[in-house]
Amino acid sequence: MIHDAKAEDVAAMVALIEAARRRLEEWQPQFWRKAEASAAMSEGWFGVLVGNPEIITLVSETDGKIDGFLIAMLQDAPPVYSPGGKTCLIDDFAVAGDDLWPGTGRDLLRTALARARDKGATQTVVVAPDAHTAKKAMLAEEGLSIASTWWTSAL
Repeated sequence: MIHDAKAEDVAAMVALIEAARRRLEEWQPQFWRKAEASAAMSEGWFGVLVGNPEIITLVSETDGKIDGFLIAMLQDAPPVYSPGGKTCLIDDFAVAGDDLWPGTGRDLLRTALARARDKGATQTVVVAPDAHTAKKAMLAEEGLSIASTWWTSAL
């Protein structure tokens, strides 16, 4: 079941994003290096976002346990682009296992995009690491396409 995140959901959201960060760090050890206090920072930040009517914060709950979450923020595009309305930026978006992307991940995404459209958004941008094939497959199946990639190197 997808529902608005509540303050009591923040700890589960942080646990999910911390697990995702550990995986990101394996894929790209420098770019995605997890900060020592990342959990505490996320707890504070998610606590600010949850309940804010301008931010879309959703969780998926199955059998009383949070197994996914998504945070979407509506923002203006850079002034050199004119997409026709707000952009729905989705960065913090995690599920408890890759097998949940086709169901739970898709349900979270669809719910968030419907709400974003209702708030005037005309496009979405979803962050997905290059190595995250399960997440990228779901996004492609939902009709999203790659608009940009980031290249990185140690200096």
